[in-house]
Amino acid sequence: MGEMPGAREELERLGRALRAQLVELIDDLTPGADLGLLFLDEPNVADWHEPLRYSYSALFRGERPEGLGAADIALRAAGLLGPAGWDIAGPQEEIDGTRRTYVLTACHPYGIRIEVRTGDHNSAVFYSGHSPAQALREPEEFNWPEPARTPETLTPGYVLCYESETRLIATPERVL
Repeated sequence: MGEMPGAREELERLGRALRAQLVELIDDLTPGADLGLLFLDEPNVADWHEPLRYSYSALFRGERPEGLGAADIALRAAGLLGPAGWDIAGPQEEIDGTRRTYVLTACHPYGIRIEVRTGDHNSAVFYSGHSPAQALREPEEFNWPEPARTPETLTPGYVLCYESETRLIATPERVL
């Protein structure tokens, strides 16, 4: 069970596409941000079920330009992503007491997700992005090990007990 042909290249392509879109958004919405802090070094395990699935993800914090409100940033993000073919949810307004936060979620047909979150209570703009989870290897079939005890290897005075469908344990006869 080896690596799936082309899977790593596709994951890398999606990672590059995620980074390029985040760079475009960050440059437009929070000019002057240090893009050297936008890391997409290695994919993370996104799903631990067999076969493992990997994805790229990134978090970035920028500062809103002075004079632009949080709602303006969210609307500009929608204006950039919508015409480029992204499915847009929002911007949604969340109110927690006196704090007002705007959240825009965008999904690309390739499965890349980006969220832009900003609020009126500070000038921070938070970006998060995820590529779709992708398996790199073929699934491996699990083979149960041979039992440690069999009727032939049983110590005298013990019996085999079926604790589960696949595992046998040796138990003293007097316990039964």
